[in-house]
Amino acid sequence: MARFRRKRRKKAKEKMTGESPNASLAAMAPIIEQKGIFQSIHDQVMIPQKTIDYSPTDKLVLVILSQLCGHETVSEVNWTLRVDEPLLLAFGYQKCPDQSGLQTTLNAATAESVSQLSCVANSLFSQHGLFFRHFQQLPSSELITIDFDLTAQPCSKRAEGAKKGYFAKHKNSYGRQLARILVADTSEIVSDQLYAGNQVSCTAFKEMVYEMEQVLALNETANRMRIRMRLDGGFGTDANINFALSRGYSLLVKMYSGNRARVLAKSIDKWVAAPTKHQREKGENGTRQAAFVTNPHRYCRNI
Repeated sequence: MARFRRKRRKKAKEKMTGESPNASLAAMAPIIEQKGIFQSIHDQVMIPQKTIDYSPTDKLVLVILSQLCGHETVSEVNWTLRVDEPLLLAFGYQKCPDQSGLQTTLNAATAESVSQLSCVANSLFSQHGLFFRHFQQLPSSELITIDFDLTAQPCSKRAEGAKKGYFAKHKNSYGRQLARILVADTSEIVSDQLYAGNQVSCTAFKEMVYEMEQVLALNETANRMRIRMRLDGGFGTDANINFALSRGYSLLVKMYSGNRARVLAKSIDKWVAAPTKHQREKGENGTRQAAFVTNPHRYCRNI
């Protein structure tokens, strides 16, 4: 007769009372408080939920702290942030709710709550972000590179927004698509937007551009002309290229049409070496080559 084996419960971590693995984040607490970063969340974000031990915005701040600690899921709070007493005390908290309490608050947030938090994030980005200082200090003749990317995020079939789509090395999988806009020079994330798993890059492009313009205050054509978008082939349709050029942006983009790329490549009669920066410093030519197309395709901007 088989023996019945009882599963052993994992022992909870003891509270850290002296040292914290997130000491660098705890050291930033006075600066964050001085700049009023978390206070702006308390003042401007409203989540329709009762306050018992913690206010809804307190729990929202604790979720953000968890993300700053490198956590990818809310459940990690139970054995990391909850036992990190030095970090909690640095931000004025005696203890932290368990993951179910935090998740309940996130579920209680409405579309208006998300919009309010987005406004707070945009305001903080404009006040403390590196982009605006970099934009002002850079000579007007130099361009700032901004990357657009749509990344597949496989997830459970039951997750919100989960749809069948293209997920590399994951056939017949469900997931979502993460649209991200990144300032290459300062490594700052301008925007993160989560789409359904069947979303494709070319149809999300215009919405991403409008979001970027709102966050970076690119209302004038003169400012947009100092931006160079770096896009992969999924964004490079004629409609998207014409849209970006008509608004004054410069582009570094792969064309959506492989057939057109092959036709244009046939018109090239001379290739030149295109070494990387590291290879140029060493005086090497490298293996890369580049050339100008002699009969380019005509887009909306005069060539």
